[in-house]
Amino acid sequence: MADPLPRTYQFWTKASFARTAFSYFIAFLCVVISFAIRDLLERSFGVYAVGATFFPSVLIAALLGGLPVGLFAAALSAVCLWVFVLPHRLFPLGPISYLAVGNLAVFAASFILVAILAAHHRTLRLRSEANRQHIAFMMDELRHRVKNILAVVQGMSWQIAKRSANLESYQEAFNERLVTLARTHDILVKRNWTAVSLLDLIAAHIGAFNNAGELSVAGEVTFLEPVAAEQLGLALYELASNCIKYGAWKQAGNVSIEWSVTDHGFLELRWMERGAREKSDNERQGFGKLILTTVIPEALSGTANWRENDDGILWQVSIHPKFFRFQDASARAIADGLVPVEATIPTDVLDRRKTSP
Repeated sequence: MADPLPRTYQFWTKASFARTAFSYFIAFLCVVISFAIRDLLERSFGVYAVGATFFPSVLIAALLGGLPVGLFAAALSAVCLWVFVLPHRLFPLGPISYLAVGNLAVFAASFILVAILAAHHRTLRLRSEANRQHIAFMMDELRHRVKNILAVVQGMSWQIAKRSANLESYQEAFNERLVTLARTHDILVKRNWTAVSLLDLIAAHIGAFNNAGELSVAGEVTFLEPVAAEQLGLALYELASNCIKYGAWKQAGNVSIEWSVTDHGFLELRWMERGAREKSDNERQGFGKLILTTVIPEALSGTANWRENDDGILWQVSIHPKFFRFQDASARAIADGLVPVEATIPTDVLDRRKTSP
């Protein structure tokens, strides 16, 4: 997520040597100016301000640099008072004046209090600005996501309507895709709309088919961006549904899902069916195949290939590197390498076969 603080506030809130040095320089300059103003008032106008002119310097320093810079200005102001302003000895070689010490203590405590209050005000001001920017950012993000969802739903509705024989078939097909899209969004919401584990996505969509057959998965731990999760969620539904109705899972076959990175940095995912002895040439055509071969690869800036061989279906898709990554900072660390099936897919999805009707 983007940084909610505007650039003018980032300079004062993000720790850096340049920001720190500049803040302390401003504090030093403010104290020098305060001392010069005090000296000018006393020499030119006869106004003995004692330490009153130092309060603005402490205030400005704390507002710009926070509590440490404010305390630095307070300490420097107290030193200037003690060395150059307060008569700390009753006589040139006499004892230290208790009145001078008392004045210094009062001013020092006042400087510190001003620094603390100003720094607290600065914190509240920056927090308020950050919250305002965060709300604006979230509203923009929400508007973008809603537009994206509506575009996906509109595209599905249009394509299904073109290929539906009647209203009943349209409603059934459209509702099934909406449920699939909602299932993906449930995962995204749980992940706070961040990257989604490809294994979690497979488990959610394949597990929704209670009569799914034997399945194996292999690939590195991969996390998908929300757009890729939406598209692959639809793909998994289409593949699993067709496999149960017409393919390997209908005929006690098995399916394997594998993914790896190509030499060009794209993620290549493969769905392979085995054991589909009976072929159905026409039933797999339509909206599902259009999604798998055209819509999804275009959305993921990649390519797709659909092939029916003697042993079943092979579908593979390539995904642009901007849509996936292999590490997730908010997730528990997982060792690289092949992912064991038992650790990623629910037990009721693994090692089950659907008997032919």
